[in-house]
Amino acid sequence: GWKSSVEGHAEALIFFPGFNASVNTCLKRLGQFMTIASFPAYIKPFVFVNIGAGVSTYLNAIETAASEESQNALCQLLEGLLDAGIQNVHLLTHSMGIQTLMAAFADTKSGEISRVSKLFLSVDERNELKD
Repeated sequence: GWKSSVEGHAEALIFFPGFNASVNTCLKRLGQFMTIASFPAYIKPFVFVNIGAGVSTYLNAIETAASEESQNALCQLLEGLLDAGIQNVHLLTHSMGIQTLMAAFADTKSGEISRVSKLFLSVDERNELKD
């Protein structure tokens, strides 16, 4: 139930942490970053810890970071932000966090743009895809 400090305006900053970082550590790092950078109050921070964060080996973590399950979770987060009225999303990655993000933006094997990419299109562009 948070509200923007600028009436009618809120933005999200989603942090994609690296390999083998606990949720607690990720929250602390993002909190420090938000404080040091003096972000305005209308930017709301989120941490996207992928499902592979607890995987014991780096290669397995890369695979799970780019998995369909991880991409679906990211879509749910982004769709939730859109439903909450947030239209501007900033993405911040560290280390392996880029694996999740790049996989989510990758086109499908058939050449269709990804579900995540579609969420970043304008309303007009999304409507053109439906036609």
